[in-house]
Amino acid sequence: MWELYGIASGSIFTFSILARKYLFLKKYSTKDILFFYFLGTLIASCIMLTVLCPTKNKIMKFDKKFILIAFFSGFIVTFGAFFKTNAYRLVNNVTYVETFTVVYKTILLLLFSFLLFHITCNKMTIIGILFSLIGVYLILRYQ
Repeated sequence: MWELYGIASGSIFTFSILARKYLFLKKYSTKDILFFYFLGTLIASCIMLTVLCPTKNKIMKFDKKFILIAFFSGFIVTFGAFFKTNAYRLVNNVTYVETFTVVYKTILLLLFSFLLFHITCNKMTIIGILFSLIGVYLILRYQ
């Protein structure tokens, strides 16, 4: 089931990336693209908030640590989108940005999963990550 969510998420993000790159190719400014991107994000977030909003009684039962971590998680995504959109502007092929960031995130997630959650993985996972790094090096080296 998680694969279907992954496919849906990947498809949505792909269309968003292609739309932003298209606007860059049409010579729109980064500032203008980001303004409407974040406006769309705000409207979509308001819709999602109305669908997901817990009752007032349930909100009062959440502990402060949960609220802070969940809020921070959503808050920082905005800055990630800002930096990634600027990266799309600077490359001819958005695949370079995505390839680099996916492998970078994989390494960070693996590292922090070890440190924070005490997750273990087998040697094949490590070997796969090393192959990914070699692939990213080759893609970026010969772009």
